[in-house]
Formats: sequence, structure tokens, C-alpha cells
Amino acid sequence: MNLKGYKVFSLLFAAFCVLLCASGCSLQKKKNVLQDDDGTAVGIANPVVQSDPQEILEVLGICFNEPEGASGVRYSIIGGKTAQMDFVWKGIECTARISGEPSFTDISGMYFSWKSEINTNVGRCAATVKLAEAGGSTTGVCLWYDTVPGLMCSVSMKNDATQELLEAIARQVYTIVYV
Repeated sequence: MNLKGYKVFSLLFAAFCVLLCASGCSLQKKKNVLQDDDGTAVGIANPVVQSDPQEILEVLGICFNEPEGASGVRYSIIGGKTAQMDFVWKGIECTARISGEPSFTDISGMYFSWKSEINTNVGRCAATVKLAEAGGSTTGVCLWYDTVPGLMCSVSMKNDATQELLEAIARQVYTIVYV
């Protein structure tokens, strides 16, 4: 192949690579975009899907206990893997999450500069309570891992959180598995 033929081949090959990359990016974008019935893009897919206790039990094998005195209880499944229950308890917005995990990991979705971290227990499970000041109130989370079924659990409070309230709600939303 002469020099002119090599240049033409190189340009065609480069153009082919650009088209290949562009089509791959285009396909990837379409996977993450919701579409109307007519195929019009309407936004990025949300990993949180509204659910109910029966579906959570059937799909994930997870069961929440609705706290005594809770109101506005809503259920969802996050990413096809994590069960979530949102509710108001004693005037405080709360969220409980349970997910099948191989080990202790923070599934709470609460990312703060924690002022304090307290080691405690929820039933027979070792737990950690984390508290932070946020907007003139205390935000908190309680995390624990039940090794018997392999479930990671969390409860969080958006305001007025205390160690005692977080432990109390943790004991209400989840029944520890004993062997």
C-alpha cells in the first residue's frame, strides 16, 4: 500500500472508530432514560419504585414491622435490592431500610459529618448510632447487621434524633432472627 492509500485507510478507520464509539454512547444513554408511550425521552430512570409490604416480602423476602403510632407510612424498593419504609413517628420523619448484604455496610443514604458515633445493640445485633447537627436540629441513624439471615438494617431520623429514640424505633421496625 502506498502512502496515499495508507492515509485514506487511516482516515476511514478513524471515522469508523468514532462512529462506533458514538453509537455505543448513544445506546448507553438510552438505557438510562425513561420514555413516553411514543418513545419521547422524559428523564433518567429512578431506582426507587413505590411498593407495598406484600410485594417487598414476595420480591425481597423482607418484612417490616410498622411502628406503633406511625403515620403516613410509604413503602418502596430501591434498585431492586433494598426495602424502604418512610413514616412519621412522634412527629419525626423517619426512614427504615433493610437489604440483603454480605456484611455490615451503610445503607442509610445519610451522609453527614457525624458529631458522635455510639456502639450499642439492637437485640443481639451489634449496632452503631450516629448523630449530627443539621439545620438547628439533630439528625441521626442507627445501623445494624443481622448475621443469621444476612440482612443490613438502618433507621434514620431527619430531626430531633437521640440515641434512645433511634434504638426504640429500630426495635420496632425489625424483628431480630434468633437461632
